[in-house]
Amino acid sequence: MSILLPFLYFLAPFCFIAGSAILVIAILRARKIISPNTRYVFPATPESEQEVDLPESGRYVISVVIPPLKFIVGVAHFSAKFSVKEINSAQSIEYTSFSRFNLFTVRRTDMRGNMSLPLGYFQCDRPGKYQVACTTPEKIRPEFKLEVAPYTRPIVFGALVPVIIIGSGLTLVGLIAMLAASLGRL
Repeated sequence: MSILLPFLYFLAPFCFIAGSAILVIAILRARKIISPNTRYVFPATPESEQEVDLPESGRYVISVVIPPLKFIVGVAHFSAKFSVKEINSAQSIEYTSFSRFNLFTVRRTDMRGNMSLPLGYFQCDRPGKYQVACTTPEKIRPEFKLEVAPYTRPIVFGALVPVIIIGSGLTLVGLIAMLAASLGRL
């Protein structure tokens, strides 16, 4: 045990600092996924054509936002169709819908209890203004809203959970070992 004490005195602060850094980075990334910077929410009315300004190229998801404490009977919103156009060139962008049984999507819930269920995605080739319109708004309940947000790969979100657990474990072990070492309990 006396051979391990110098290592423990050195490793405890290192575990605490490394665990804290890992935990902070993972929580900040999870925050970006749960509440993205680029997020447009609008109603699904027949006359609603939402203009969205997408700051970077990439894949974007169109989701239905369900208010808290709403019981979902039937899932007609999965069959809703959308049209996406680039405003500058008036070029139509292909929209691909998800299956209702797609397990590999990231479903988000914000702090108010609103749940976002992804309906489909489109590929944005260049930054700019796009026009998103629901061509079948009768498939979506009037109290539901639509959301356009960046696509998040499920593997990224799934990997954050063990990283947060490991970071918090390292932080707690390092803190307890440092306190025990400073009090002379080791």
